[in-house]
Amino acid sequence: MNVIVIDDEAAVRNTIIKLLADNFPEINVVASAATIEEGFLRITEKKPDLLFLDIELPDGLGFDLLRRFDRVDFRIIFITGHQEYALAAIKVSALDYILKPIDLTELSNAVEKARDVINLEEEQIKLSALSENLKEKRNLKRIILRTGDSLQLVQINDII
Repeated sequence: MNVIVIDDEAAVRNTIIKLLADNFPEINVVASAATIEEGFLRITEKKPDLLFLDIELPDGLGFDLLRRFDRVDFRIIFITGHQEYALAAIKVSALDYILKPIDLTELSNAVEKARDVINLEEEQIKLSALSENLKEKRNLKRIILRTGDSLQLVQINDII
């Protein structure tokens, strides 16, 4: 699972990265950022599966970062010191909302939830492709290809 950590406090970013590295070997922290602008660039270039996102950043709110994307195709866990944003986090379909200081049990529960959701999404992609291919027994339309840590549903006609 590829992860990006966005928090304006370097100590918090480093703590999250260390907790993830020490406790979750399946997680690969591919980048970190301190601002919305930097976060947008890292997300665009690294295409993470999961984002640990602080809400209050120097150049705006974490929600402002999410609005910059036409389609949010990664999962979000908010890590913040501000309880008052919990409802807004729910509205953007965040997987979890962890208050600072970070508790390892809460972090573990959030990571487990992310793992379950991502695995379920992969299974749904596989079932969708199987269903479509069974309808067209002689003429396959799409296949599943694993790229890095994710699955891609590819049209047969798009393969050269």
